[in-house]
Amino acid sequence: QVAVNMVIYGFIVWVPTFLMKQGLGMASSLGYTALMALGGPAGALLGVLLADRIGRRKGLIAVSVLTAVIGWLYGHSTGIEMATLLGFLLFTLTYLMVALGIATYIPELFATENRMRANGMAGCAGRITGICAPQLVVMMYAAGGVKDVLTMIIGTLVVLAVVLAAFGIETNRRSLEDIAPSIDTNDPLPASSLSQ
Repeated sequence: QVAVNMVIYGFIVWVPTFLMKQGLGMASSLGYTALMALGGPAGALLGVLLADRIGRRKGLIAVSVLTAVIGWLYGHSTGIEMATLLGFLLFTLTYLMVALGIATYIPELFATENRMRANGMAGCAGRITGICAPQLVVMMYAAGGVKDVLTMIIGTLVVLAVVLAAFGIETNRRSLEDIAPSIDTNDPLPASSLSQ
């Protein structure tokens, strides 16, 4: 949640501003952003098609690395046509991460007794990131422009890939009981009390 919200609120929502700061007018900036934004539905559709085929953990690692590479290329693109194509790919990959991570992977990590609470805590961490990311973008942009903003986002994606590779578990084609075993019924704190 933290990494995905960093990409969304650190890059995606700032694209029109970045394009205007690079010399495009408001109408042109919004037009190119609209073209890039078509990647959102494409990424969600790819998530539907790929989540069960490639797995959530492996998919998130691959997409994080690919997004970092495309982000670096976007930061070094010289023409608006190339920036638009790379921006479209960034939107697509970002919403593919939403589909693989937020919609499928995170909810599958927790035992039934804790799923709503744990998923809510993950969502809260993501929302806090969504609040802080714009302020970080302003500071990074003032310090070094779009390239510094992209460096921050690329760093977040690399951390995501490393954490998932080191600690993540694959949830694809596994039962929830296998992933997160239910609380022992002999436990002095019954499962029903956890839901309160």
